[in-house]
Amino acid sequence: MLNKYPKVSIIVLNYNGKKYLDECFQSLSELDYPNYEVVMVDNKSTDDSVEYVKRNYEWVRIIQTGRNGGFAFGNNIGIKETKGEYVFLLNNDTISTKTFLRRIVEVAESDPDIGVVSPLPLHMIDKNCVDLILDMVRRGEREAVAAVSTVAGATMLIKRSVLEDIGLLDETMFLYWEDTEFCWRANLLGYRVVEVYDAIVYHLWMSTGLKNRGDALFEFLKNKIYVHIKSMSIFYLVLYLPYEMARSFARIFYYGFGMYQPITKAWKWNISNLSETIKKRRGVRRYKKGSDWRLLKLMIKHDLNIMRGRRLFKKCR
Repeated sequence: MLNKYPKVSIIVLNYNGKKYLDECFQSLSELDYPNYEVVMVDNKSTDDSVEYVKRNYEWVRIIQTGRNGGFAFGNNIGIKETKGEYVFLLNNDTISTKTFLRRIVEVAESDPDIGVVSPLPLHMIDKNCVDLILDMVRRGEREAVAAVSTVAGATMLIKRSVLEDIGLLDETMFLYWEDTEFCWRANLLGYRVVEVYDAIVYHLWMSTGLKNRGDALFEFLKNKIYVHIKSMSIFYLVLYLPYEMARSFARIFYYGFGMYQPITKAWKWNISNLSETIKKRRGVRRYKKGSDWRLLKLMIKHDLNIMRGRRLFKKCR
């Protein structure tokens, strides 16, 4: 018999995010889903986050990693230390709506091929757009559940069986692109990744990213190149890599010459680690079930949806 309410382990990764935790945990306490646990994985915060949660949210289980090893590192520890049939990765700078978890689990349970599900993560400033989006779904102008190439790691539900099949998040990356790599891997290995537009979580985008612009650009570009080499077809890479190199160094004219060093460093890292990346690539490509063309179409659709979303949000803000 199908379990109507499989257990969900909600993993909230935290690093010096004390100022966000009240809204995050308060909203989680009000979910209408009857079978979930909340675990805060702390990447060695220095802002009293751990003691604050112990004092104010006794129902939240705390796991301390001992160091700030990044997004994939912290979440992987949380995944290993929980037993829910589903794992929900959630940023600490989010506010959950009451019904979202019930809805995305319902979608995940509806199809064994669905491996990753995300609610619609809306920026806090786009709250005024919710009624418009839900109305578009009701009228059939927007899919309620859409297959996508990737979803944000800030709001990502993953079946435990999928993690056991395709592996955990790739800890090569400290921050940025680890969610995309996981979703591309899931797509290539035969699972569907979907976004549910009538389930909402509010997210204060980029509030927990790297503060130094040079460090952020290095991590972002390094990981972007790495993920493409690890995941995409040779034909795609022959076209993509020269374009990305030209685009990378063109950023210097936009951001200033100070960005030359992080851009160069990102390319050097990928060249130095190319043999290891190719080994990991073979591990993905050897067991590939999904087509490269399907993933590419989903990537194009993803970019088009971002552009449409920007126009939509501009109208209702």
